[in-house]
Amino acid sequence: MKQQTQVSTLPKRTEPPIQSNADIRARQPRNKRYFIPVAGQTGLRLKVETSGTKVFITHAKEPTGLNRSITIGKFPEYDLAAAKKQHAINFQAITQGRDLQLEADRATQSQERASTLETPLVTLCRNRADQIFKQGGMTERTHDLERNTIANIEKVLGKTRLIDLTEPTLIKLRDQYIDHWASLDRIKKMLVKIYAWLDRFTQEDLGFDLAHRTGTIFGKIRVKKRPDHYIPLDKLTLFWAGLLTANSTQMKKDAYLLMLLTGERKEAVLTLRWDNVHLDQEVPFIAFQSKSANGQKTLNAVPIVGFIGLLLTRLHKTRTSEFVFPSGRSSKSGALTDVRDLYNQIKDLTGLQHVAPHDLRRTLAHVARDAMALTAYADEHILHSSTHYAGSTGNYLAPNAIEFTKRRADTFRLTHAHLDDLILQHSILERSNAPTFVTYLDGNSTSKRVALACAKDTKCELIESPLGTACMRQPLTIDITKRPQTQTVIDASDGMIFGVKQSKTQRCFETEL
Repeated sequence: MKQQTQVSTLPKRTEPPIQSNADIRARQPRNKRYFIPVAGQTGLRLKVETSGTKVFITHAKEPTGLNRSITIGKFPEYDLAAAKKQHAINFQAITQGRDLQLEADRATQSQERASTLETPLVTLCRNRADQIFKQGGMTERTHDLERNTIANIEKVLGKTRLIDLTEPTLIKLRDQYIDHWASLDRIKKMLVKIYAWLDRFTQEDLGFDLAHRTGTIFGKIRVKKRPDHYIPLDKLTLFWAGLLTANSTQMKKDAYLLMLLTGERKEAVLTLRWDNVHLDQEVPFIAFQSKSANGQKTLNAVPIVGFIGLLLTRLHKTRTSEFVFPSGRSSKSGALTDVRDLYNQIKDLTGLQHVAPHDLRRTLAHVARDAMALTAYADEHILHSSTHYAGSTGNYLAPNAIEFTKRRADTFRLTHAHLDDLILQHSILERSNAPTFVTYLDGNSTSKRVALACAKDTKCELIESPLGTACMRQPLTIDITKRPQTQTVIDASDGMIFGVKQSKTQRCFETEL
């Protein structure tokens, strides 16, 4: 039989309850944290850390029987009276099974949702675009397009709040851009994106599905092809006068000129680097990083001939950046990003509608067709060339690419000469000591006279080249025989005419035989 031994049981150590703030200050830290009850307060305890930090805590049971604690705050940020007041709230919430933090978060979110609904639509659009751009989810070019679309919305809706996007309001917005499918399409997409950007609860508080409402009112927007968006050949003089007269920087005018001479897209020209300009090759070329119909990057080697060479040589002498057209202001890329103000001024000065960068591309192709009378050949050499550059890189042209670039060079020379001739031919030949070609730009209340070119002697053996003068930024004269249509105008004038174009005469087809 085992001998029974006596086991003494010591009572659990209890801390004297907290009575006052002075009592709290008197409690000292130990080598382990410990808890002290507060007199007269069920579930309110003071936690004393080993560091000496003292924190009030509410401890109670939920309706499910589980224990739960809520931290009130540190002493003395919370004194005893403040801790008791907050403890009463916490204790009631725990025993009722409520989550105070969740309730606070919901209250805050409710206020934020109410504020969002009262915020102007354009403000929300800008906040969204700026946020995505700063996070790297949007390029600078896309950011500029987004801001332009927001500006179009603001022109019609002003500071209309999100909650006020009623059907009549959206119909008003739609009707304003009904004849501009590209702008309308971007606005429609912007409205759908801003709705998707809202959280689910804000969408519910809005009370209607903005994406569905937009889709119903805007309908399916059909892409309108723009093959006829080019500068008519007999209006090239007017365009040229507008380009010369526009109050814009020389950098933008030079970029615009290179777009016209190469037929390349705006982005490819504005982001062109000097590393991709090969002036010292056997066949000098510009290695444009263009894009194909499916949006993929592709090489387009444009031969550097005549006017293109004059322009690039001048720009190279004064280069200050890795970019051919550096930005005049600080930008993320360092390259010029926009020439919108230039072509808007040209439109205002001339009344011509299709003078945007992509219209210049079609214009050059149209000039090539007129010069060569071979539409397919002209299109292949000026526009569609990516298939010829397989195996080539920005610094290396494959043998087949070199041969094609040589053939393109003749096409570009012929096209540029014809373009120069058209600019002169369709201007007005005025009476003067030497032949002077001018055009008039009708402004709001004044008429501006723009001299385009003049002959350098009375025999009219030399004529000033509009394109060459613009590329070099100093007068460049060429033999008049190289501009046959202009020479015809001078020869037919019988001296000089003033202010009107020579009347057309019936063609004599026998002379062509």
